[in-house]
Amino acid sequence: MKHIMKKKLEIVLLLHEKWLHRGSDGVRADLSGFDLKGVNLHGVNLCKADLSGSDLKGVNLRGANLEGANLICTDLENADLTEAKLEDATLCGANLRHADLSNTNLTPLDLHFAIV
Repeated sequence: MKHIMKKKLEIVLLLHEKWLHRGSDGVRADLSGFDLKGVNLHGVNLCKADLSGSDLKGVNLRGANLEGANLICTDLENADLTEAKLEDATLCGANLRHADLSNTNLTPLDLHFAIV
């Protein structure tokens, strides 16, 4: 599992936001395989980001935009996904055990082999 420093994560999120708005210096966020436990991602725009295989156990994703995100085999156990936007996200094999999905639209989602 890879680790990321807070400052580096801030840069990744900034570049991702630019990428979403078609900025020439923007880059799609690739946080696949990272240990993100303890990170506060409340309200962050991770639309179309790659978070596959990441450890997001207990992470605050309340109100985050995860539309179209790759969450394959992501560990979201005990994560707060209250009011998160998950439309078209891929959650195949994801661990959603004890995740708070209050007021979260779960359709249409690919939940094949997900643990819920």
